[in-house]
Amino acid sequence: MQHESRTLSRDEVMKTERRAWVDVGREGGRVYFFDGINFWERHGRSDPQPAAPWRTPPAGWRHREDCHCERCAS
Repeated sequence: MQHESRTLSRDEVMKTERRAWVDVGREGGRVYFFDGINFWERHGRSDPQPAAPWRTPPAGWRHREDCHCERCAS
């Protein structure tokens, strides 16, 4: 059985300062990343572009499956 990490809000992602992502569209949709400092957006196979935080999804963010930060551990 695969462990399913809980989703985080954009604010939680910013506070933890850890890498995170959210996939808002399947099959060539948009993927947003947070590298611990900046937000990025990628559409399909295009190169990632900087994204303004307020233009990124407010919820549904994930850390790595093996993340042990206080938000994922709770």
